[in-house]
Amino acid sequence: MESLRKKLLSLLSKDQIKTLKNLYFCFRSFFGSKRRIRGSKNYIYCPKVIFKKVLFQINGNDNEITIGNYARISNTNFYIEGSGHQVIIGENVILDGVDLAFEDHGCKIVIGDQTVMYHHTHIAAVEPYSVVQIGSDCLFSSYVDIRTTDSHSIIDLDTKKRINYGKNVIIKDHVWLGTDVTVLKGVAIDHDSVVGMKSLVTRDIPCNCVAGGVPAKILKQNITWQPERIY
Repeated sequence: MESLRKKLLSLLSKDQIKTLKNLYFCFRSFFGSKRRIRGSKNYIYCPKVIFKKVLFQINGNDNEITIGNYARISNTNFYIEGSGHQVIIGENVILDGVDLAFEDHGCKIVIGDQTVMYHHTHIAAVEPYSVVQIGSDCLFSSYVDIRTTDSHSIIDLDTKKRINYGKNVIIKDHVWLGTDVTVLKGVAIDHDSVVGMKSLVTRDIPCNCVAGGVPAKILKQNITWQPERIY
């Protein structure tokens, strides 16, 4: 089968091969996703992306979703409530079983090139102008939960004012989050760090560290990681 495919491709010009590739991506993009959009000026830009069982559910105006070339998105939902939100996903990203959720207005989720996220990962950008920024070459295992909000208000009885407003979450390049990790609002995880499974991250984690626990603490420093096992 592979030899037949190569023979057929050898009969085509470079422009014809390019046209076929574009048609393939358009086909997979159109038939691999459902779009339930209410509102105006909502844009989804994904010219060379493979979709499989992807839902775009948008209720609002002026929302933008941009997905880089050769990303593979499957079993993933984009839930957007409100206006002025932005999703930017880099090239060669793999999302399999991920929920990206927005509420209020002006929020942003950024996912860098070659980042991989697996089943039941939930990322929520909630409260006005909140940002979740995730770097390139990251690896998120299953059941990762990242959020910019506590979801409900905590009120100081003396001042009658809210004391738990939303805060941004920043995760730098080449960070590995293990299974069932929760990252709360206001946290920054620096590059080349690892967070162990079932950890609750409530404070910043510096670069080149292993962290774990509830709440997560630094367990080892001066490390890096790679996906391949070394024997």
